[in-house]
Amino acid sequence: MSRKNIVRLAVTLMLLCGLFAALPGKPTAAQTRSKANYVAGELLIQYRSNTTDTQKNTVRGKALGHKIATLRAAQKGHGDLELLAIQGDVSATIKQLANDPAVEFAEPNWIYTTDATPSDSYFTNGSLWGMYGASTSPSNQYQ
Repeated sequence: MSRKNIVRLAVTLMLLCGLFAALPGKPTAAQTRSKANYVAGELLIQYRSNTTDTQKNTVRGKALGHKIATLRAAQKGHGDLELLAIQGDVSATIKQLANDPAVEFAEPNWIYTTDATPSDSYFTNGSLWGMYGASTSPSNQYQ
């Protein structure tokens, strides 16, 4: 093969590799989600540290919601963190509360998942000692 043919072949292979790299691959889990991954009708609200109960009730009224639970009591310069059940649209309610002086932040009640699979062969083949539930040793000694 002549040097000219080798160069042509190399350039052709590089172009083909570039074309295949530019093709869309399998979409990730995040790309295939058709809607936001949060609990509909629920909102997390972090109040400012100096927020009174009256102000919290006002915020709940603006959100058309009621408190489900206090997830964290006031601490370290932050007010209570509450989970609210709301009647309206989560995104619209967040926008509505964004400028409220009693609210540090408001966000959806996100659903967290993992798509990772362990690559440790000892984990995947079941040979780790005491890692597979309460009925195995030694995990049952800690219950």
